[in-house]
Amino acid sequence: MKAKVFQEHLEKNIIPFWNQMTDFEKGGFYGYADSDGKPVKDSVKGCILNSRILWFYAASYQLLKKPELLEKADHAYQFLAEHFYDSRYGGMFWSVQADGMPEDTTKHTYNQAFAIYALSVYYQASGKKEALNLSYRLYQIIESKCRDHEGYFEAFSRDSSPVSNDKLCTCGIRYSGNPVSPFFKSV
Repeated sequence: MKAKVFQEHLEKNIIPFWNQMTDFEKGGFYGYADSDGKPVKDSVKGCILNSRILWFYAASYQLLKKPELLEKADHAYQFLAEHFYDSRYGGMFWSVQADGMPEDTTKHTYNQAFAIYALSVYYQASGKKEALNLSYRLYQIIESKCRDHEGYFEAFSRDSSPVSNDKLCTCGIRYSGNPVSPFFKSV
C-alpha cells in the first residue's frame, strides 16, 4: 500500500472510527461496538484494547503531527493510568466496568506487556515522564512477580498469586507440552 493511500485510509476511516469510540462521559474509550459500528456505552473496557488505542493515537500523532491525535492519546493515557493501574498492588487489571471500577482484577503478563508497549510509544509522542515511569513499574512487576528461572507465568490474582489462565488460550491446544506458548507457563 502506498504511503498516500495508507494515510488517506488512516485519516478518513480508521481515525474517525476510533474517535467515535471516545467515552467523554466516563473516560477512556468504549469497550465494544455493535455490528453497525455503534459504541455500546455500558460495555466493559479491556486493558489490551485500551492499551492498543493509546498506542494507536500516540503512533498516529508521531506520523501525522496533528494535535488532536495527541489529545486523544492523552485521554487514553489518563484512563489507563487512573483506572486500569492497580495503585494498591501494582500492575494492570484485565478489565474495568464502563465507569472505570475494576471488573476483572486478574493481572495477566500479556496485559502488562501491552501496556508497556503503549506507554513507551506515548512517552515518545508526549514526552510525559510519568508514562515512562509507569512502564518501568510494569516491567519491574513482570520481572519480579511473573518470572522464575524457567520462564514467565501468565496469570495472577490481584495480589500476584499465580492463577490458571483461561483468557488467552484455547483449552486443549498445547505447544511444547505447555498451554498457550513455549514461553509462558500456566499453573
